[in-house]
Amino acid sequence: MRARLWLPPTVVTVLAALLLVPAEAAITLTAPVTISGLGTQSQGSHVLEVDASGRAVAVWLETVGSVVQVRSAERAPGGTWSAAVDLTTGALPVTGFAFDLSEAGDGAVVFRRADSGTSQRWLCGSCRDASSPTWGTATAFGGLTHDLSQTGDFAVAVMSDGTAVAAYVAPNGPSGDLSTTNRAYAGQGSAGGWSGGVLLSDTGHVEVVGDQVQRHVTAIAVAADGAGDARVLMRTEARSASTFATRHRLMRTTRTTTDGWTPIAPVTSITSITDADYASPSIPRIEGDPGAAGGSVDVWSEIDDGIVR
Repeated sequence: MRARLWLPPTVVTVLAALLLVPAEAAITLTAPVTISGLGTQSQGSHVLEVDASGRAVAVWLETVGSVVQVRSAERAPGGTWSAAVDLTTGALPVTGFAFDLSEAGDGAVVFRRADSGTSQRWLCGSCRDASSPTWGTATAFGGLTHDLSQTGDFAVAVMSDGTAVAAYVAPNGPSGDLSTTNRAYAGQGSAGGWSGGVLLSDTGHVEVVGDQVQRHVTAIAVAADGAGDARVLMRTEARSASTFATRHRLMRTTRTTTDGWTPIAPVTSITSITDADYASPSIPRIEGDPGAAGGSVDVWSEIDDGIVR
């Protein structure tokens, strides 16, 4: 099972101090080792994952010169940390990233770049094979852009065959157009490059209550399971055409190895657009079952009730 660690919001003397050893052995803490430069970003910008062999891979944001870039370092089981490598270069800053490492050691990073000159954001991806610590050349995918005021949500998961699936939220039309809404899309990547633009949130009609219209997707998560399927959980918005009241619910879709993406299906329900007891789901998270049969576990919070389900 992968270990995922959010590192503290300090200049990354990334506390690469944990010596990963078999569970039956005593755990020995080593001295902290600095693996980044001095320009590391704030909380939430450092992610550490470990594969089944015990290889640790860290990815973080770091200001190089005056531009925020994505950097990475790794440590073989029982070894020492490598020198940091640049996953991105150039003059356009990175404004966020997602990272996943499979049990086999295949990795993928999806990141968002911003161009203040064109007021656009777009997604790029880079992959690494378990057999080589070299990250592939980052390439843009999806063909969709965000205004700088619309960051959108995105996530990535590495499948058992080493390919990566990115799920992301992006507008389906130009900014300022009243008919433009944020929809869910998927991209796929490997060491050979990335492709994207597969529309997920309209794959199949989903009945809504009364005069509600299914509109924006506001959050998204993706996971790989042991059967090789990609599983996506998204938060969608339903809006009444008459009262303009909004309700949210969670929807799910799965990409199987043989049949492609399934039609979206509700995980939570909307009983009434005016229901005062309606609990709005938020912050969807999903983890794949590593067993051969596959499956997933979903978790989310409900804002009105203040609970996690």
